[in-house]
Amino acid sequence: MVPGIFLRGLILLSYITACWSKIYENLSDLPGNLTYDFVVVGGGTAGLVVTNRLTENPNFSVLVLEAGVSNVGVLDSIIPLFVENLLGPTMYEWNHTTVPQYGLNGRVLDYLRAFMLSGCSSHSGMFYTRGSAEDFNRYARITG
Repeated sequence: MVPGIFLRGLILLSYITACWSKIYENLSDLPGNLTYDFVVVGGGTAGLVVTNRLTENPNFSVLVLEAGVSNVGVLDSIIPLFVENLLGPTMYEWNHTTVPQYGLNGRVLDYLRAFMLSGCSSHSGMFYTRGSAEDFNRYARITG
């Protein structure tokens, strides 16, 4: 019984949060007469964690600015390993490159940065990499 109540409460909380938020597709649609306590630039993994923590205080108003297109319905950001379809010169990338790399005989490399909602977390590829034994031993030494 308790898990069911918890789940219902969690769902209700998500609906309430959604009601207090608004998504504007164009910056020009943003009302000019509003003020915000905080402006978070970037709606990727880190930016949205910061935003979530700030909005735990109901007295704060927070604006999140994110560049790029919507990731809704973009199957290449949902299906594992389809991420390579998002890479390169596409509408989902900033299309940045590095300066010529001396150690690579002057080659220029793509510097992949997502140009879509939720940032590079939309380009995750859904890979899992287990930490090495050395990582876990270091954690044990630090934490005791």
